[in-house]
Amino acid sequence: MRGNLRELSGESPRPNLLRELSEQAILETIFREGPITRPEIAERTNISKPTVSAVVDRLVSAHLVQPAGERPGRRGRTPLAFYSLNYPNQPLLLVDFRDKSRTRRHELTQRAINEVTSGVIGISHFANWYYYVAADLYDFVASRHGRAMNQAERLDCYSQFRVSLALDRDLDPKVRKDLQQRVNSLSLNPLETTTVHELASSRQRYALLEAEAQRPDGWLAKGLDKERRAELASIGRTGKGKFFTGALHVASLGFYTRRAPRADGNLASLDSYRRVEHDLNFLEGLINAGTPPEIVYQPARIQSAVAELANLLPQISLGRIRTRAEQTLSNLRNLSQDADLRAHCSSALASIKRPSAGPSIATAAADMAAEDRP
Repeated sequence: MRGNLRELSGESPRPNLLRELSEQAILETIFREGPITRPEIAERTNISKPTVSAVVDRLVSAHLVQPAGERPGRRGRTPLAFYSLNYPNQPLLLVDFRDKSRTRRHELTQRAINEVTSGVIGISHFANWYYYVAADLYDFVASRHGRAMNQAERLDCYSQFRVSLALDRDLDPKVRKDLQQRVNSLSLNPLETTTVHELASSRQRYALLEAEAQRPDGWLAKGLDKERRAELASIGRTGKGKFFTGALHVASLGFYTRRAPRADGNLASLDSYRRVEHDLNFLEGLINAGTPPEIVYQPARIQSAVAELANLLPQISLGRIRTRAEQTLSNLRNLSQDADLRAHCSSALASIKRPSAGPSIATAAADMAAEDRP
């Protein structure tokens, strides 16, 4: 407030002495120290803030003082934080002006845990399911205590906040730039690695992977061999047998896995089985369509699958696979109206009845042994 030396003319006497003394003290303070704010007047005169506000309003109405506007350099209320209301069940802290690294530390910790467990240690959802069960239980308890544990939802909130910042034209440019930098560091890459660095790191990892693949005794070759022998051991097993084997694997926390013994012909046997399985699935899909297969798909592709089955089935002595192949080829022949395709199916059915001339998948699978080491 700034004092105005104009005097009133023709004003009626004030109602009481107390009001007059208050007005006089406030007016003298304004003339002596003005421009001055109402809280500062209350502090100088020891008069309550409501009384000071009422007296100043009367003085302004009487044109004894006039508002001087906002004092330069004085700020209004400073925001402490920004929250998003789009996060499920609770507000999500986006920016904390009291602790600039708070949300950043949280995101960096979550990303570091994920990188170490999946990228460094190599923990997977299938082989190490017990770890993820414990992690999900911890996330559930922590979320019930108010922590934001859902990374996908957090990233969505960060993205929505960035869009709101870009569309808000009333926000101070400096404040907008500061907020955008903070949110970008959270939503794009909390570990502050640029795209160039990530690309260089990916190339280095790929080069190391290629080098490891060339080593016949490396960890990659050993891991592939174990996976292939486990798949080979499952060939021809019934659903009940697979269930008990899987239950034993889970009960032992992955330390027990049923695998076929090491043999030079394992890879060739597994390749033959996979090709037969692929061809049977393809032909069964055509049969399930209920229309002549040569109408649904190219006859040349169908004949190629039938010819491959005719070449591979004599090497397979597993009764379940041979019975399935006979039924599939028979149904395909009955459904087809193409003479060449029907002839190919008849030839393949005849080849199933011929004795095997080479090593079979059944031989490799029958000699499988259980290995207790992972």
